Amino acid sequence: MQQAQGYYEQALAIAHEVGDRAVEGTTLNNLGGLADDLGQPEQARSYFEQSLAIFQAVGAVDSARVVAENLTYFDGANTTSGAAPNVLPAILPEKASPPKRRWPSQRKRTS
Repeated sequence: MQQAQGYYEQALAIAHEVGDRAVEGTTLNNLGGLADDLGQPEQARSYFEQSLAIFQAVGAVDSARVVAENLTYFDGANTTSGAAPNVLPAILPEKASPPKRRWPSQRKRTS
């Protein structure tokens, strides 16, 4: 996972340098999922929040929705009550229900 993190960080630096905000947002979302998997919840939250801010700033509603869903899942998984704060209302249509988290580690592992 450390190697993946290095590649994501390189991609983020390049995207920032060339001004590709969509790739920046996507890479930050991916880094958020990876940080969560590595047990770094504060860093994960920071990445998700940065990603969401970028997508909202550029008007990428679908991408912002995915990140907001990931952030909601993350918050639910990282609270003692299991209840996630509701970060989706401004992004989701009124009657939509959020799908499950969208990063590779969501697959269940078998022993």
